[in-house]
Amino acid sequence: MATFELIPANSEILAIHAALLPIGPKGKVIIFGGDEHNQAQAGRDAYPANPTDVDNTRIYDADTKTIIGCTSPTTDVFCSGHAFLGDGRLVIGGGTESWEGGAGPGGGHGHGLGNFGGHQACWVYNYLRNNWDRIADFNFDNTFCKTGGGRWYPTLLTLPNGDLIAFSGHPSRRSDNWHNNDIPEKYSQTSQRWNWIKPTASALNFYPRIYLVKGGLLFICVAEDGTSRFYNPVTGDFEGASASAPVEDIYTGWDNTSVLLPLLPNENYRARILMCNDVNPKKIDLEAATLGWQNAGTRTGAAAGKVRKFGISTILPNGEILVLGGVDNSGLDTTAVLEPEVYEPGINWSTGTYSNVESWQSLAADPNSVARNYHSTNILLPDGSVFTAGSSHNVSSGDPATVGEMRMVIFKPDYFDNPSRPTLNSTAVSTTYGKQISIDTPDAGNIQRVALIRNGSNTHAFNPDQRYVGLNFIKFSADKLIASIPTDPSVLPPGYYMLWIINNAGLPCRLAKFIRIAFQNCEIITDHSTFSVLEIDAQPVGNAVFQNAFYVVYDGFLPSELNNFSVAPNITFNAVIGGASIADMSAIHVDTLYENPSLPPDVPQKVTFVFNIRFTSNNAFSFAELSKDVRISATLLQNTCEAIVNLTKAPNPYMVDGSTSWLSVDLRVFQMKEGGPTRATIAQGSSGNIFIGQLLDRFNDRSIYTTDEFHPFNDISTDLNTSQLEWLETSEGVRVFNYAVAKVRYKAPVPTPPSGANDAINVKVFFRLFNAAITNAIYNPNGNYNKAGTGGNTISVIGKEGGLITSIPFFAEPRVNYSASLMASQTDPRNMKTLPAKGNVESVVYFGCWLDFNQPGQMIPVNEDATHATSLVNLQTSVRGIHPCLIAEIYFEDDPTRVGATPGSSDNLSQRNLVIAHSDNPGSLSTHTVQHTFEIKPSQFSLPTNHHGHEMHMEAFDARKQRRGPDFLIIHWNNLPRDSKIVVYMPDVKTDDILALEDYARLSPTKIKKEDENSFSFISSDINYIPVPGGFQKNIPGLLTIELPNNIVKGQLFKVLVQQARFYGNARRIIGSFQFNIPVSTAERILKIEMRNLSILQYVRQTMATTDPWRLIFDRYITGVSDKVDGLGGNASNVPAAPDDRWLYNIDKDLPMADTIIKLFNHCCKRISFLLLIIFVILAILLIYLILKTE
Repeated sequence: MATFELIPANSEILAIHAALLPIGPKGKVIIFGGDEHNQAQAGRDAYPANPTDVDNTRIYDADTKTIIGCTSPTTDVFCSGHAFLGDGRLVIGGGTESWEGGAGPGGGHGHGLGNFGGHQACWVYNYLRNNWDRIADFNFDNTFCKTGGGRWYPTLLTLPNGDLIAFSGHPSRRSDNWHNNDIPEKYSQTSQRWNWIKPTASALNFYPRIYLVKGGLLFICVAEDGTSRFYNPVTGDFEGASASAPVEDIYTGWDNTSVLLPLLPNENYRARILMCNDVNPKKIDLEAATLGWQNAGTRTGAAAGKVRKFGISTILPNGEILVLGGVDNSGLDTTAVLEPEVYEPGINWSTGTYSNVESWQSLAADPNSVARNYHSTNILLPDGSVFTAGSSHNVSSGDPATVGEMRMVIFKPDYFDNPSRPTLNSTAVSTTYGKQISIDTPDAGNIQRVALIRNGSNTHAFNPDQRYVGLNFIKFSADKLIASIPTDPSVLPPGYYMLWIINNAGLPCRLAKFIRIAFQNCEIITDHSTFSVLEIDAQPVGNAVFQNAFYVVYDGFLPSELNNFSVAPNITFNAVIGGASIADMSAIHVDTLYENPSLPPDVPQKVTFVFNIRFTSNNAFSFAELSKDVRISATLLQNTCEAIVNLTKAPNPYMVDGSTSWLSVDLRVFQMKEGGPTRATIAQGSSGNIFIGQLLDRFNDRSIYTTDEFHPFNDISTDLNTSQLEWLETSEGVRVFNYAVAKVRYKAPVPTPPSGANDAINVKVFFRLFNAAITNAIYNPNGNYNKAGTGGNTISVIGKEGGLITSIPFFAEPRVNYSASLMASQTDPRNMKTLPAKGNVESVVYFGCWLDFNQPGQMIPVNEDATHATSLVNLQTSVRGIHPCLIAEIYFEDDPTRVGATPGSSDNLSQRNLVIAHSDNPGSLSTHTVQHTFEIKPSQFSLPTNHHGHEMHMEAFDARKQRRGPDFLIIHWNNLPRDSKIVVYMPDVKTDDILALEDYARLSPTKIKKEDENSFSFISSDINYIPVPGGFQKNIPGLLTIELPNNIVKGQLFKVLVQQARFYGNARRIIGSFQFNIPVSTAERILKIEMRNLSILQYVRQTMATTDPWRLIFDRYITGVSDKVDGLGGNASNVPAAPDDRWLYNIDKDLPMADTIIKLFNHCCKRISFLLLIIFVILAILLIYLILKTE
């Protein structure tokens, strides 16, 4: 028998609004009332409501049946709308700005007190912290020829992607003469802002009854034009079939109750809606052949024939609809309907279809029944009871202590005390679409149904959040069920639900469990995806470690759902074929990175676990084949993701990266000054080709260097701040030459008898410079890694993508005369060698080139005909960054580099991709700002343009599972101060497109803020993920700017890592990386560095064509460096555009070398003489002081 239980405590405030919170076993209900329908507490046109007067929020604890205090929004949320975000937090939108009648400040609203001024303020309740945050307000000005916004009596609704949409409501009295805010707005969880859609073709009632239905459309029960119809929340248009609304007056206003009937999997979640305040209840089947409202059975018993104005309908876990409260059209409490009614919608639960006859049952009134009039609320609780509170007696306004109902009552349906109710012990705390969850119950053999009921939020007889979604399930064991979560978020919008199990007798479990349905993703991103036994043997015995080999990324999870991220996922390595565990291969968790560490615990996070891979022996390579695929599995609680890496033992020439693939230890660079110190006894003369030729001959002379232990290659510095290349022709007025040397290794068995059959013959190394720091090192033999010729005549040539030069080849031999010859005619014999097989002894050969990109007179071809170049450009001015990227490629026909390989996945490729920019300390913002250019590869994925918002979000979610979707820039900020501001400028990309990609693909809030049409910014954290747009035929250039805080200290060195990740096969992997080093120094030390940088940047900028995509980047880059020079005490206006720094030392470049040295000597002498003069003056002053003191 159904009963009412009067709770001893009262509500303390008028519970006009209520919502279920997922806290505690039985939940908590937050209730609030704003001004509580009391004019004395409300605001006026001239001043807002006093926050103290509208501080009327409480929490009902269903476990203890007590009222708990709670802070309130500081604006008046009386008659606001509310709904749950996809992350489970309640958002309140609008409310009462002003309680006045007559003409408003905006010139309109010449009506009485019937419509109050709507508020713009919106709030989110953080249920784990028990506090409120004001989020973005509703918009006020718009482009639809109407002034004013805000909403009083609006409806808010959760969309399939977890965003919100707001409809209707009376606008602010500061607005002009319009009385229904008929411009819907959508709130994005990602960008955290409201956006107008467009005015609806027909205005909607206040608090319009609207439901999200399968397919992502919204069904509006009654519009002001008397129709019921579908609304597209993306286009803002009505579409599809429409029907005439019910004729009964009570159904056309905002005081009726309606409910979305249970959605069943056996009917593919077909939607039906019930309206039931009138004597004649109505229902509509949204997939009927003819759309129209029909009678919904006949009410019976004591409640039959009674109007239930302001009554509330609630879905019960057994699938029935409970109707409580209501009065007749007079609004008087004396006409209150005290009898509960239950509607059985005609579901045959044995078949899971609507095939039975619907029915109504009127239950007996209870002594504890309370009249529930206008402003009452009902909420279903996890124990199956219904919380009821609130009511304005006789629809009266005034002091709620007098005219408000403060008693709270719990309604217990007839199943409540039944001892045969099943028990639900545990299930997942969260899950995602298309996934299976386990349900632990000792009653598994007697369960007929599994269902999810969304946490409700109720006001003004309407609960837009509640919905019942049946689940398919199987009995897994005597105490376990496995249920399947639907794949369609328009059926099951993200948020918190109660999970119910119902037995064969129709009894729901004693206590449901809260579960958050969310877009969640786990993926592994590999940075080192191929491991050679040769690499293992080249490292210390028993401890071959590959740093940052892969990342495990969890996105869309609350910290509490993954042990607060305090425990790293468990990692296993198994053969793809057969599943055997891989011996002596393990993962080492080295770091946990938060994209936004400041996010509170009730907001989803994106967290990255960083792992090294370690081989303690080469037993992992004990297989007969030349290679084997290995599956990496990462598991954290019930969340598992996988990726594939490859183990290979094919003998091949290789280079070792060392700890990081973007700074290979086997590829080194250095500078030589003409006439300066020697290297390996070789002096730098006037020819770069002669020097590198002599150096390579000496490096490869085994009669001199019998072992590698004392080889001069080891003397080439690997220090990241000194081993850099020079873009200007000179340094301190002396000509500079740049070089690269690669160390190539080889191991292969010696045949018996020895024959040289296993030697690696005609091994070549191609050196290429990419014109900026790049995140795209993908091996593409027809693009960046372009070649000409065949066999032994193969040579590297200019690389292009989208018709633009992206890579430039370099050689040990002099370049051919491109005006008379083709690039393919280039020879480079010093970079073709044979590596002999020596068994377990490693063969080593050195290759190298002169990096002549700083030579002003050197030209390179852009286009060629059959015999020679048809157009040439200056090599020095083809570079687009102070620190470009260098990649060396081993070319060996017996071991071709795989298309799609990267330096991180192939030991045929090694790179030096390092950017260095100096910061001042102390100094100003301009001197604490560092910049550098970069170039990224556009995504292969383009944002859909013809989909609904929910379809786009679902497609993005599916893309993760199907291993598709946009690339991401992944930026590791490492030790960079966490309050640094980052600005990314890409003139070819619209910032709005980046934000659209964020909305499309992100599961946690974005940090990105729009700076201008082509720039966005954010504050650094541990790590950031930025989506890369697609649809481009060429690479995307950009400028990365970092504004450091004032508290940096001289001597600090900050290191930032920028990577690009792309889907390949079953997982994302890194396709390129560069490191950005920021040493902190003083103005005196870095002023000349910045002046030299400014000089070459200006020189290159003046050579750019008007169509060059880098022009705008250089304009901004030059402005930043100019400001920095001025801030350091220099004068940027005096810095000329020049290819060298002779101007800085007042040296004539036409002087002979001997004269140049003499002039430099004189320059130094002048500086020394000046210093001696200062010392002399100081000593003289000191002597005079001592004499005077003695006297």
